[in-house]
Amino acid sequence: MPESFLSLLGERLRQALRQAEWGLLALTDPLTGLLNRRGLEAELPKLLALARRYQAPVSVVMLDIDRFKRVNDTYGHPVGDEVLRRLGRILEASVRKEDLAVRYGGEEFLLILFGAGREAAKDVVERVRERFRTERVPPVPHPLTLSAGIAGGEVPEGKEVLEEWVLKADYALLRAKEAGRDRVTLA
Repeated sequence: MPESFLSLLGERLRQALRQAEWGLLALTDPLTGLLNRRGLEAELPKLLALARRYQAPVSVVMLDIDRFKRVNDTYGHPVGDEVLRRLGRILEASVRKEDLAVRYGGEEFLLILFGAGREAAKDVVERVRERFRTERVPPVPHPLTLSAGIAGGEVPEGKEVLEEWVLKADYALLRAKEAGRDRVTLA
């Protein structure tokens, strides 16, 4: 083959790879590597279709790092970023490929757990909370804690129902914070 053709082919391949990389970056949070809201919107229809096909329940979990602002204010944003990265790794290791783990905003994370009733979702969250509590991020001297709210646990009828569950999980999270933090509340 002529060298110019191979050069052109190589350049086209590099462009295609860059485009795929940019597409992936648009759907993931750069700090944690988890899905961002745009990624959630892209992946949610697949999860809903799977749940309907297999008549599998879905649970929605809203998680929030307790007193995260204090960590940022006291130890600086680089330490806060490391706390977020650590939680991102724990969440990624704690969910299955069918599940969705999303950095929802700031220190708030969303899990959408396929095939999980509310009690199974609570078990997942308790494991995440325990692993996070044992993480040590110098110079933070105290254990890091999470609060969570859980909703759903049934076969979702559609995207609107799932969006309603996200709101209910967020409200349950708020109740967990008001009750003293470092706990899980079911909607």
